[in-house]
Amino acid sequence: MAEILKELCLLPGVSGNETSVRNYIIESIKPYADSISVDNMGNIIAYKKGAAGKRTLMLTAHMDEVGFIVSGVTDSGYIKFKAVGDIDTRNIVSKCVRINNFTAGVIGMKAIHLQKKDEREKTVDIRDLYIDIGEKSKKKAIKRVSLGDYVTFETQYLKAGQKISVKALDSRVGCYVLLDMIKDSYKDDMYFVFTAQKEVGMRGASVASYGLSPDAVLVLDGFESADMYGAKENEVIMRLGGGVCVDFMDRFAIPDKRLTDNLCRAVSDAKIPVQKRRSSTGMSDAGEIITCAGGVLTACIGVPVRYAHTPQCMVHLQDIKAMKNAAMLFAHELEDILK
Repeated sequence: MAEILKELCLLPGVSGNETSVRNYIIESIKPYADSISVDNMGNIIAYKKGAAGKRTLMLTAHMDEVGFIVSGVTDSGYIKFKAVGDIDTRNIVSKCVRINNFTAGVIGMKAIHLQKKDEREKTVDIRDLYIDIGEKSKKKAIKRVSLGDYVTFETQYLKAGQKISVKALDSRVGCYVLLDMIKDSYKDDMYFVFTAQKEVGMRGASVASYGLSPDAVLVLDGFESADMYGAKENEVIMRLGGGVCVDFMDRFAIPDKRLTDNLCRAVSDAKIPVQKRRSSTGMSDAGEIITCAGGVLTACIGVPVRYAHTPQCMVHLQDIKAMKNAAMLFAHELEDILK
């Protein structure tokens, strides 16, 4: 598990620039898919023929991650940028980044001893940040960086006990599970869909779902856990190590209640660690998929993630195992779950 997940997460894949992740996934699934296509949004749609073919199921996870895009270069050679996706600027000061997976830099801001009292007390605005690539003039900087270049976190893969930490875990963990699942055989026809641009509004999912007409969909994602030090008990949405999370509602979707309740019950009966997501914040691709083609029967599961949308997300290995087992249950036992 660890090596494949590490490779997936370390690939650059900011929303709209998922090429490296897409190429990796396509090469990985070629031996197991009956057909693979890539649509104009950059979504991967892999089809696997089922033994019986009575139903068509769709399992999906998103490839993209949050990051930045170059928006300007100062006369002194500093790189100005804008966020791609939802990022807390307090988490990125002094962090290492890489522009177009080539030019290294550090996110900086005015030194604290030069700040006025009101500047020290206010939340950092992204307009006050810059990327230092080591150049001293605009003329030299623009030889290495161009407007519209993508910027991703330069991170490292860390293992702490049964937890792992690296960038993009909140998205790629679902991709990892699908890469493993596609190797199996199924009685139903299966679509394994890897979507683009979820972090900027579920754009890929809205395109990928049309035309497939699945009988049921399972969305795999990562959810902010909020179980870290300092959080009050009522603020804890879910806990690392508590098992797979079943989502009942987010900002844009209310997954099918019957399917969700039955899936949660079946997962619990199978002795798979499971917890219910106690929040309606955030979003998943279910928000778009659920409304496609007149409405699609949809459920959404995920793993709890600490420090989501930062250079060092953290998840528990046992939660990943639980999510895979829950997804396998959905794929193989949906008929029983729907009874």
